[in-house]
Amino acid sequence: FKSDSTEWIDEQAAEDTLRSIVDAINNSDDKVVVAGSTATTSSSELQHVEFSLERANKVKDMLVSLGAEEDKLVAIGIGKSFERYRVPDTGEYATDENRAKNRAVYVISATTEKASYFISVAKAFDINNLNE
Repeated sequence: FKSDSTEWIDEQAAEDTLRSIVDAINNSDDKVVVAGSTATTSSSELQHVEFSLERANKVKDMLVSLGAEEDKLVAIGIGKSFERYRVPDTGEYATDENRAKNRAVYVISATTEKASYFISVAKAFDINNLNE
């Protein structure tokens, strides 16, 4: 995604990448977590989570438009709170390249440890509607 945006850097590349996983999603018995993340900025953590959820929903919407079964997809925002997997992007590591790596959306099987970790992070924020 472009910096401070939910706009694709290259929409065709995003579509091609997502199209390549639609069959795998539909042929699996597993749910799929679509977890949006953000680079570190001065915004509040809640703002980061809201923004990352918008990115996750954009990916989810494109997957559905390409034929993925919507009921298998769970979109969540994890903001900048996923320390275990994020690339350091503050202090001496505050580079455009490192921040770009954190402006990502992960599409992973809900049965993985990574998905479990992302869901545990997302549960801290009511906007994700995971505590129902």
